[in-house]
Amino acid sequence: MNYPGVSGGKTVDVLLILGVALLAFANGANDNFKGVATLWGSGRTSYPRALAWATAFTFFGSLAAACVAITMSREITPMPVGDATGANLVAAVLVGLASFVALPVSTTHVTTGAILGIGLRRRTETHWRRVREILLAWLGTLPMGAFLGAVCYFLLSHR
Repeated sequence: MNYPGVSGGKTVDVLLILGVALLAFANGANDNFKGVATLWGSGRTSYPRALAWATAFTFFGSLAAACVAITMSREITPMPVGDATGANLVAAVLVGLASFVALPVSTTHVTTGAILGIGLRRRTETHWRRVREILLAWLGTLPMGAFLGAVCYFLLSHR
């Protein structure tokens, strides 16, 4: 069995690199500018300012990326290189299609779903406790975001 860091053969390695590159492109096309779109759409910022925000989001997002990558690559289920390649390609295609039709999706959610699909196949090797923690975090994100958005709106509109 091949694991990350171990060659899966020349074809699989090329596909793995291609999948990672496509996923990175899809992520940039979809995820990085959602916050900037919110700012720019408010009519209170210019394009150069929005671009500066996008750069900041990208920079600070990349700082947290290592933690997310470790969780997704090692803490859900062990994956041979071929499975990791498949998960990357599936996520890249789905996020790319969503970007093409202007649907805001989370690259992290889509990729985790692809990895969980592998985990469903490998039931005994999947770390279900970690999967549960991830799902609970996702369930809390939407209501907490809505609550904090309402608080910020109230504070900023009642000055």
